[in-house]
Amino acid sequence: MKLKLRERILLIVLVSVLIIGILLIRLTSKMFRDLYVDLYRTETLETLNILAADIDGEAIVSMVESGKKSQDFEELLDRFNEVKEKSTDMEFLYLVVPYDTYFVYVLEAQASRDDPGTIAKFGEIYDYTDFDYEYFLPDVQQAKATDETLAISYGGDTYSDSFTVWTPILDSEGKTAAMIESDTNLHRVNTLIFNLTGRIAGIMTGLLIILITILFFILSNTVVHPIRVLTSEVDSYENGHYKKSDYRFMFDDEIKRLSDSSHDMMNRIDYYIDERAKEAVEKEHLVAELSLAARIQGSYLPNNFPAFPDRHDFDIYASMTPAKDVGGDFYDFFMPDEDHIFLVIADVSGKGIPASLFMMVSRMAIRNAAQFETLPSKILSNANQHIIENNPENMFVTVWLGCVELSTGKLTYANAGHSRTLLYNGEVWEYVETRCGLPLAAIEFSRYRDYELTLDKGSFLFQYTDGVTEAEREDSSQFGKDRLLEAAEQLSSLNPQDVLKEIRKKVDEFVDGAPQFDDLTMLGFYYVGAEEVSEEAAVESAAVEI
Repeated sequence: MKLKLRERILLIVLVSVLIIGILLIRLTSKMFRDLYVDLYRTETLETLNILAADIDGEAIVSMVESGKKSQDFEELLDRFNEVKEKSTDMEFLYLVVPYDTYFVYVLEAQASRDDPGTIAKFGEIYDYTDFDYEYFLPDVQQAKATDETLAISYGGDTYSDSFTVWTPILDSEGKTAAMIESDTNLHRVNTLIFNLTGRIAGIMTGLLIILITILFFILSNTVVHPIRVLTSEVDSYENGHYKKSDYRFMFDDEIKRLSDSSHDMMNRIDYYIDERAKEAVEKEHLVAELSLAARIQGSYLPNNFPAFPDRHDFDIYASMTPAKDVGGDFYDFFMPDEDHIFLVIADVSGKGIPASLFMMVSRMAIRNAAQFETLPSKILSNANQHIIENNPENMFVTVWLGCVELSTGKLTYANAGHSRTLLYNGEVWEYVETRCGLPLAAIEFSRYRDYELTLDKGSFLFQYTDGVTEAEREDSSQFGKDRLLEAAEQLSSLNPQDVLKEIRKKVDEFVDGAPQFDDLTMLGFYYVGAEEVSEEAAVESAAVEI
């Protein structure tokens, strides 16, 4: 069942008022009843005390034990009968002599409303347990009157709810000789309280109707209508046809603050949409610019393979995969003459556009230095000075630079803080141990050392950036140099393009879909040898099995 807000609030109020009203009526009824019972008990106990004051307890005991009524018996009975007759609600009034396990009736008062056949006679004996009268035994033993109301309930139409009080008659030693007990019927009191409760309930019902009527109009004007206005505004905004209401709130309450917050939110959403639209346009421009930058960067790197189709004494292949749209790694190779080829691989600190710009500056610096120097160490030193003079952001680049004399296989190289070279010498794969210099642009006037080794026919030189060895999987473990060496030892071909593809496949299998955090660049150089070979022999030698 779907109820509107107004109906739900009215229902909640109605249920709450009914619950509170019932609790109040019950509490009021109990309060009045307790008050009446306490008043009855006090008055009855005072009456019993008055009766007891004129009774000789020892004479009563003597009369019971002798079994003969005294001369004052009838006068005493008349006094008891008169008290009961005057008390409309007194159901029983009697005088007894209590013993340890039973009591003996001395007399029981009789009013005109009583049935004579139900009245106990002088000398009748009753066991306590038979009539559940052991409740006053402690008071008998202590010679005291009842100090609190004792409620009792018997079957029947007229005697179903009563209370009992009693008072002792003391002997000369201060002990209980006899007791006067009275049972008061609460039927009339209950009827009076019921009628009073009914009138209270009627008054509360009338007040409830008036309250609900007033609340209905208040809710309609101060809660429901403002919420409807606000809902209508939100719906119109959602549908794209926003229409602000001219409704004016009567109170500066939570609903008005909700309305103000909704208007502020709509203004922020409009502002956010406008900003996102601007950002989308800017992002499109940025994507276009990054795409252009990536194409420009790609055009700076030699990417046409085979790079030297007319040469059969070596084969070369390289690749660069940036971590972002553009990267900071780069490779390069060029032949200053017919007998030498320079190999370059580098890794710029940082990523993205700044790294790519610094990469192009570094590549040009190395190329320019190679026009005037032939030793890799000199080229790196001169490039270092050129870069450091134009490096306001204090970036740096690690570089491995080698020069192969193709007629002899002699490799001269220098290392500016870059990874070790992985070399296949015709028999096994191994890392070339080399002391590294500082990266370019680290400090001024850095000096670098040249190293030499000879490439035998069938040798393969593999150079890379740390994006290969530091490639990570989800658990943060890295590919590492040991796995790289193991991957190289499992190669089935020394064709440079196949070598790079197989190693890249091993790296991808290791990271298992984890995101790439660093540029990944590789360069492979296969040295066939300087002797004359036919085109068919050159192709066969490029596919040599390890």
